[in-house]
Amino acid sequence: MSEREKAMQLIKEIPDSKMIFVVNMLMKIKGLPVEEIELDEWDLEMIEEAKK
Repeated sequence: MSEREKAMQLIKEIPDSKMIFVVNMLMKIKGLPVEEIELDEWDLEMIEEAKK
């Protein structure tokens, strides 16, 4: 399951009364500047280890 699919599943479980908090958080995250960096060998190894 992808990270997006996990997030969507979690969102589906949140009651409507709490969705305003989720929407506000997502809007703030969307506006954050993010540097795109290339993953090096160590990063890739850590990702594989986390998947196990």
